Amino acid sequence: MARIHAHRKGKSGSTRPYLKTNPEWVAMEKAEIEETIVRLHQEGLSTASIGVRLRDAYGVPNVHLATGRSVTEILSSKG
Repeated sequence: MARIHAHRKGKSGSTRPYLKTNPEWVAMEKAEIEETIVRLHQEGLSTASIGVRLRDAYGVPNVHLATGRSVTEILSSKG
């Protein structure tokens, strides 16, 4: 939303909730998530697309909370 009396944009928008631990309802295990990340990368998906696919299709809200590492770190170690 724009402001009424100023020529600039406002700060409207949603933010992700702050979580310290992986939610209990995530069904996939750490090793299974890492295997899925490597498989999706071999299919040609970028790291951002892998995160979106895991969120939408596999029900993993945050890879870093689920595995302790980011998608890029997992791909660099698995290679």
